[in-house]
Amino acid sequence: MQKIRIGTRKSNLAIAQASIVANMLIKANSELEVELVKISTLGDKNALHGRLKQDMKTAFTKELEVALINGEIDAAVHSLKDLPSALQDGLIVASYPPRDDPRDVLVSKNKVSLNMLPANARIGTSSIRRRVQLLQLRPDLQVVELHGNVDTRVNKMQSLGLDGIVLAAAGLNRLGMQEVISQVFDVGEMIPAAGQGILAVETNEKNSFLEQLRSIDDPKSRAEALCERSFTAALGAGCNLPVAVNAKSYGAKLEIQAMIASQDGSKVIKARDSGSTSDPEGLGKKLAIDMLNRGAEFYLKEVAELEYKGDTGKIK
Repeated sequence: MQKIRIGTRKSNLAIAQASIVANMLIKANSELEVELVKISTLGDKNALHGRLKQDMKTAFTKELEVALINGEIDAAVHSLKDLPSALQDGLIVASYPPRDDPRDVLVSKNKVSLNMLPANARIGTSSIRRRVQLLQLRPDLQVVELHGNVDTRVNKMQSLGLDGIVLAAAGLNRLGMQEVISQVFDVGEMIPAAGQGILAVETNEKNSFLEQLRSIDDPKSRAEALCERSFTAALGAGCNLPVAVNAKSYGAKLEIQAMIASQDGSKVIKARDSGSTSDPEGLGKKLAIDMLNRGAEFYLKEVAELEYKGDTGKIK
C-alpha cells in the first residue's frame, strides 16, 4: 500500500475539497492510501479586512506550494480561482477533477430572490466582480464588504443585519449547505470568476505519484480551466479589477463569455466567442485580446494607477 500526502488549507471547505480528491484517488487507485496534511496559509492566519493587495496573490496557496517544493507533501488541492496564473518553477497542475456548479448564488433572509428584496437592501460580498454585476441587476442595492470562510459569512449575514450575501454554489454544495440557497444566478446575468467550481490538484512535475494524480483528471474540466486561465493571464488582471469569465465545453466545442468593468462599474464590456476544445488556451487569449482592443486596456491602467496610489478599490 502506497501513501500519498495531500496538502490542504484548514478551513472546512478546503478540507471537504481535499476529501473529495482523496476519495477519487482511492477509487481510481485501489492500492493507494491518502493522508490529508493541514497547512495554515497567510490568508488563513490573517483576518483580511481589506482587499488582497497585488503582493498577496498567493495568500491562500504559497505555503502549500512551499510544502510541495520541500517534499513535505505530494500534492496540494486548491480552489482553482485561488491559484495564480503563473506557478512556481517545477510545479504543475496534474489534474482538474470534474467541475462543480460554477454559478453564484444568493443567500437571503426569508429565502427570497434578489428581485423580492426590499429597496436599498444590504448585500454582503468581498468581490468587486459580484458588486458590479449585482448593481447592474439592482442599482439600488447597498453592497457592503464581507470577508471570511463560507460558513463564517453565512453566520455574519444575521449578526451584521444583512438582507443577503452572494456566494459560490460550489462551496455550499461541497459543504452540504445547499438548503440555505435562495436563488441561483444564471451565468448570463452574473458571470462567475475564472475557475469557479473547479479544483486544481497541484504537484511537483517529478513527483512519483504523477500518474495516479493524473488518473482523476477530467478533460471537460481541464478545457474549461485552461480557457479561463488563459483569458485572465492574457489580461494580466489582478484581484482589484471587476473581471468575470466562464467557459463551457460541449463535446468538441468550447464556448466562452466574459465581462470586464471599470473600477466603479459605470462602464462594462461583455463579449463571447466559441472554438474547439483542442485549443482552449488559444480561445481564451483571443477573447482577451478582443476585449483589450475594445477598451479594457484602459480599465487595467485605471486599476494600476489606483494601486500605485494605495487605493485598492474597497467596496463602499
